[in-house]
Amino acid sequence: MAYSKTTWDDNDVITKEKMNNLESGVETANNGIPETATPEKAGIVKQAASVPEAAGDQVTKEEFKALLDALKVAGIMTAS
Repeated sequence: MAYSKTTWDDNDVITKEKMNNLESGVETANNGIPETATPEKAGIVKQAASVPEAAGDQVTKEEFKALLDALKVAGIMTAS
């Protein structure tokens, strides 16, 4: 059965059919969201590419830029 939204009014009776319809809609929506993210596909949050740890106590400009670029490519951060 396809999901159809119920517009509830005061004093409406909650029925088994309407609750099952709601559960079906939630299940369908949930099945469309993969839980495991990878650099190639989004999950709940798309995984960014791995960036090497900073070499020393101070992060260099190049290391910081690599982190920003990975976040932008993954779509976690906007490019502009």
